[in-house]
Amino acid sequence: MNLIYKTRYSLILSLALTLLSPVINHADTPSDEELLQLEQQIEQQEAEQKKAKQRAVKEVQHEAGAQKLEEERARLEEERRKLEEERQAVLEKQKRDEEQAKHLMEEQQRVQQETEKRKLFEQFMSDAATAMDNHKYTNAVQAYTQALAIDANNANALEGQAKAREYQEICNTLIGEWTWFFSKLIVYEDGTMEAIALIPNNGSWECSDPSKRKFTLRWAVGGWIDTVTLSPDGNKADAINNIGMSFKGSRIDSGADLSSPKEVPL
Repeated sequence: MNLIYKTRYSLILSLALTLLSPVINHADTPSDEELLQLEQQIEQQEAEQKKAKQRAVKEVQHEAGAQKLEEERARLEEERRKLEEERQAVLEKQKRDEEQAKHLMEEQQRVQQETEKRKLFEQFMSDAATAMDNHKYTNAVQAYTQALAIDANNANALEGQAKAREYQEICNTLIGEWTWFFSKLIVYEDGTMEAIALIPNNGSWECSDPSKRKFTLRWAVGGWIDTVTLSPDGNKADAINNIGMSFKGSRIDSGADLSSPKEVPL
């Protein structure tokens, strides 16, 4: 008889003795039927114990499985959180990169615009200087004004504009009608002039040195060149021609339209 059966037999005897202790007083040993009943009871108890043990094992397994599922859920949640953080970090970096690229593009555009404006400003300043050199003071005023539209506080442009306007005003004082060397001189604002006399003539004029109120008149007929100096009030003129002949002129206040010359027959 192996150990299991020995143990089981011992249990049966112990239980039988416990249950039948009152009976033992009347008999020395239990009958076979009684032993069979006892064995059945023991088997029933063992079966119940086995079932209880199986239930306990299942409960432990269930608890272990539930804990494992909870741990797995927590792990997945942590992974999800980390992935979300990484995604947000990527989005933020992408946003920063886009903003930096936008700022860089805006800065490049600003620099390009500033460069183009500076080139345009310098071109206007160059045009103004050329106009001043050529005694085209109206053109100079316009060029300086365009330059100041780009850089309103530029000292050189402001000074140049003021000087050009001063010279323009001085030069415009010659425009008008004059008594002139046995003729009537009409000076137009477009740089042309005509003489009404026995021998009509026409030509062009320029403001050669406005700082000294000097003008140069060039006639088509005869090739005469008059150098003229106006009085401070602009109403008197001292002239000398290219052969050294001097004469004077006086302004005639006629209110005539001097925007363009009339045709003068040659």
